[in-house]
Amino acid sequence: MDTVRRMRLQTLREKIVQDVHVEYILDYLISKDVLSEDEMERIKGEKTRKDQTRHLLDILPKKNIDAFEHFVQALKGPYPWLSEQLEAEGPESYQIEEKSFFDSLLLGGLPQSPPHNVERKEKVEEVRQHLHSLKRGHYVVLHGMTGSGKSCLAAAALDNKQLVIEKFKGAVYWIGVGDINTERSGDLLCHMTDLMEKLSHHPEVELKRQVQSSTSINGARESLRRYFTSDALREGLLILDDVSSPEVIEAFDVGCKILVTTKDSWVMKSVEGRQCLVKVSEGFLEQESLCLMAKCVGVDISQLPPQAKKIHKLCKGVPMVIALIGAQLADNKDDVQRNPGRWNYYLDTLTRRDYGKIKRLSFSQEDGMLGAIGLCVDNLPDDMKCFYHDFALFVEDVNIRPEVLETLWSRNKYEVEDIMS
Repeated sequence: MDTVRRMRLQTLREKIVQDVHVEYILDYLISKDVLSEDEMERIKGEKTRKDQTRHLLDILPKKNIDAFEHFVQALKGPYPWLSEQLEAEGPESYQIEEKSFFDSLLLGGLPQSPPHNVERKEKVEEVRQHLHSLKRGHYVVLHGMTGSGKSCLAAAALDNKQLVIEKFKGAVYWIGVGDINTERSGDLLCHMTDLMEKLSHHPEVELKRQVQSSTSINGARESLRRYFTSDALREGLLILDDVSSPEVIEAFDVGCKILVTTKDSWVMKSVEGRQCLVKVSEGFLEQESLCLMAKCVGVDISQLPPQAKKIHKLCKGVPMVIALIGAQLADNKDDVQRNPGRWNYYLDTLTRRDYGKIKRLSFSQEDGMLGAIGLCVDNLPDDMKCFYHDFALFVEDVNIRPEVLETLWSRNKYEVEDIMS
């Protein structure tokens, strides 16, 4: 049974316990295979009428959606006022769905939207369309360079009640993988154990389906497969954020629906043919950058100084850079509103490529631009780092053609294109 129907039963539980005599509806529920003979005998074995009804209400949420519909139908004859309330689509029903949606995001570990969020509407809608058509065992993959806003895009796409409740039955689980060391199996196993812990607390996962944590990758993979074949989780979605290794994909390839964010689409090589790639290459549009800066400063877009548009142009709309500058604007909001000189300071910083100053003041250096660039370079293989350092030979922002690098590196066109990619 999905979360919304389960919560409707929970909301009306006391009214149902007060009014219902189970002997009037048990035969109907047996005829529709909602209850087994053993379950019926256990219900009848309770000492009081109310305890019998409570026992029935404890069993129903563990059944499928059809069980809810049959229960409502069984109530229509003897208890029409209860069936009407269970079927109601009014404000109370809306509140139940809202609570169910929020609980799903909270229990699944989905990140909250940033305080000054700008939704990239077209891209968000594209991702949602792919998620709507996602099949079990298949992947939607958001890939693009560090700072392109993949994680925020994934979170924004899932901030949708209809998608989470109706498509994924309220079962969405976010695992922030990051740049783990796959040579140490314990790092990967830790993430798999974290997911199993979240799944085991799903209110509709039967106790017999709950499994213990495993001590090996293979054992954990089999345990996760068992979870995602349960009625409660069969349509669930797993989000693997910031995947940097194909070993992560292989470990979590358990037959469920999966959304991946990654810098490199090659990590998906083991599931080729079961993936839908969504390139996240475009930066913010000028209007989106201005909207974010205006929110951070607390003014209307029309009140932003001319420097704001120049900052967008110099940043090339890269979401992470705009967000970092926006965070500094927010940290100095009062001064920014009074003193136009601070806008010139950020403009000058970008013009001089002094990226060390572009970071969230309240965070460490690793959370700034240099930290992000360093992370990307450090993750390159040693031979690739040598190629990267060769770019110091060129003027900034020049368009380097493959033919130039063929000469510099003494390699053919196809090798050069692979290295550049």
